Amino acid sequence: MENYYELFGIPREADEGEIRKQIHQELRKWSNRTNAPQMERRQEAERMVQLLEEAEEILLDPDKRAAYDRQLAATSRPQTSARREQVAASAANRTGTGTVTSVEAIISRGTELLEQNRVADTIVLARQATEQDPHNPDAWALLAHAKLEWGEPEQAVEAFRQAIELKPNDGRYYYGLGQTYEQLNRWEDAVTQYQRASKTEPDNHQYQVALGMALIRTEHFDEGVALLEQCAQAEPDNPVYQESLAIGYQAKAYYSWTEVPAGHPMMAEGRYPTNYQQYRTALRYLSKALSLRFDNPQLRQSLRETLKKVEKEGTRLFTGSKLSIGIVWALAVYSLFVDATVGARVFLFLLPALYIASALTPKYKVYQRLIRRGTPHSDLALADEWLSKRIRRTGSIIVLVILGIYFMPWVMLAATLNNFYHNYPVRRWLDVVFSRWKRQTMSKKREL
Repeated sequence: MENYYELFGIPREADEGEIRKQIHQELRKWSNRTNAPQMERRQEAERMVQLLEEAEEILLDPDKRAAYDRQLAATSRPQTSARREQVAASAANRTGTGTVTSVEAIISRGTELLEQNRVADTIVLARQATEQDPHNPDAWALLAHAKLEWGEPEQAVEAFRQAIELKPNDGRYYYGLGQTYEQLNRWEDAVTQYQRASKTEPDNHQYQVALGMALIRTEHFDEGVALLEQCAQAEPDNPVYQESLAIGYQAKAYYSWTEVPAGHPMMAEGRYPTNYQQYRTALRYLSKALSLRFDNPQLRQSLRETLKKVEKEGTRLFTGSKLSIGIVWALAVYSLFVDATVGARVFLFLLPALYIASALTPKYKVYQRLIRRGTPHSDLALADEWLSKRIRRTGSIIVLVILGIYFMPWVMLAATLNNFYHNYPVRRWLDVVFSRWKRQTMSKKREL
């Protein structure tokens, strides 16, 4: 039986969180190696990915883990050690300890060195392989991978192009070239290469995930998220695909928001929601991202914090006129000392309270006003601001007081009704009522 603890470097006493973290790291490593130039190394990587999935199922289940530990303890010599000895012996027999001469052996040895992070030695062997057999695409691919690790992506591009020219139907080379373009921040070129890789192997989800992430970086959010969703549905137990989809959802949450460039007089540079649909879309996608199963606590914490920030965009700010409220309440107090009806007094006292409630504006509407008009104010506050700019603050107060004695209650009533309609989902409620009425009317007509 396989010793998962030895094989994947998991401490025997590790808790569930440590096991998840280690398996996640190993899965990332071996998933990338499924595109190794050598067939046997690809097969080994695929086998390791399968073992990781088995280890995750067993070690994260307390009952299964206890039974596995008992069975492992009863084994005198773990098969993992034997397997490693066999692999080491096989590698020694294949590559020898002296000079490597066969091109295939050079590539095999170079791949081993690259996995050991001996990049400079890998470059030497890869050069040797391309000189001995310049028509071997795997030799050029090895050189490309080594150059990429060495921090020379431009030379890696040329080496990958050589490999593609020699073997244009191998998706691994397009995938490697796409990764190289990512390092160069040439995301449109990366999309092109990932698309070509996916065409050579339509069922390769790793290529599709890379394409989806590159599409998101180029702001093709709908297409990118759709690809990531397909891959996550095809392999629901793959935490890497789930994590990629979560990142896609997080990016898509903001893509429809209004972008404010640098230099705006009232707002900082960034993206802001300016309508209810944008606000709800962000909440929906962030909630979907948090519902996914992935082992990246930093990403999960980032999503939670982002969700809290977005939820605050739905809070309300008062954008009305405080001066107008004061005038109407002053009239209400005055009505107590004159011959006014009870209805008039109640109206004057309640109207400012209703106006305050109506002028509590969702933040996304405040952003909309700031972007379009450069001011967050609405209704009577706009009139106050307009007068203040033209006849100064004292003059505007005098004008509003004089007008308020005769007209302010009725103007405030109109502003209150208008605010309720625009700041609350009255329109949506009316749409729902109208839709139901329309359906009922059509149903009755069909019955007749």
